[in-house]
This record gives sequence, C-alpha cells and structure tokens, in this order.
Amino acid sequence: MDRVWHGSAEAQLDHVPDNWYDTVVAADVLEHLTKPDLVLRALRNKLRRPSAGEAAALAWPHPLVVVSLPNLGFWPESLSKLLDGSWDYEDHGVRVHRCLWESRDVP
Repeated sequence: MDRVWHGSAEAQLDHVPDNWYDTVVAADVLEHLTKPDLVLRALRNKLRRPSAGEAAALAWPHPLVVVSLPNLGFWPESLSKLLDGSWDYEDHGVRVHRCLWESRDVP
C-alpha cells in the first residue's frame, strides 16, 4: 500500500487514480454512504481495463467490484431481536446506516 486517503468516500474518489485497480472491495461500506449509487458508478472508472492481449493471459480478465451488505431481511436474526427486545438502536448499530437493503434489492 503506497497511499491512504482519509475522509468520506464521496470526497476522496477524485484523488483515487482512474484505470488503476483490478479489484475494489467495499465490505460493509455502502450502507454508510449518502449516495452509494454514485460511488459505485465512480468506482467503474477506477478499475483497470486490461488490453485484449493482457486479458487473454489473465486467469480472471475482468475488473471486479466486490460488495458485502448487511441484510436486515435475514428474518431469523431480525425476528429474534424484535421478539426478545434486543434491537439496539445505538450509534454503533443500525443508526449509522444511511441505507438498508434486503437481498431482493441487490441484483
């Protein structure tokens, strides 16, 4: 790692070089952003586009954005929290999520 950007993802994307990364991982990040759709679109430009010859030699020739999201629709977890009254709405929990998704919302 040769650089670290500090600040919101939306504000820092202009500092991240275009056509540079083979893979971008957004692990439990998007739900904290104000405009996750804009960030995902901007990330497309950050992914490296290998030449045709280079792509043929790669095991996985396509750039990748890997995303993980919390799934509040996972009913056993949500239901048990609601039934036993342990759904904590604190600053370290659901409250810091600006967007929430269920599995049906994500293609």
